[in-house]
Parts: sequence; C-alpha cells; structure tokens
Amino acid sequence: MSTICGHLFCENCIRTSIRTKKECPTCRRRLTARGIHPIFI
Repeated sequence: MSTICGHLFCENCIRTSIRTKKECPTCRRRLTARGIHPIFI
C-alpha cells in the first residue's frame, strides 16, 4: 500500500497503524483509511 505522503507499507501493517495512531509511521502525517492506496508491481 502507498500513503498519500508517498510511503510504502504492507496492507496489514498500515491499516493497524492508522487504526491505533491515525498517522503515517514514517513521517507522522495525519492519515486515515482514505489516505492509502493499493499499488501493483
């Protein structure tokens, strides 16, 4: 998954993180479920 601030995480990790802290684990920008998007390689 990619965040709107440009950081990459696995889906489970980022969803858990935004449920508990509501921020990006890397840059601490405020983040909700609407601020993440799947990426395909």
